[in-house]
Amino acid sequence: MKLVLGQRKVQVIGGSFLVNLPRPWAITHGLKQGDHVLIELQPDDSLKISCVSLSPSRSEEATSKDSIFAQSLCSEQEN
Repeated sequence: MKLVLGQRKVQVIGGSFLVNLPRPWAITHGLKQGDHVLIELQPDDSLKISCVSLSPSRSEEATSKDSIFAQSLCSEQEN
């Protein structure tokens, strides 16, 4: 089942691209400021956003992996 929650504008702040999450979805999943979400690139080039619950040490590990993944994507786009 596919539920479309509307369109979102992309904002650029400090060189980062930002998209707001739909409020009903965030509330349903109990998200608060500072919480983490997992963003996965799908085979069809879409993005999948999921809620995650990370301990502080796992959070640092995820941030490190995200940084490596982003660097890898940038390298692929330059080639």
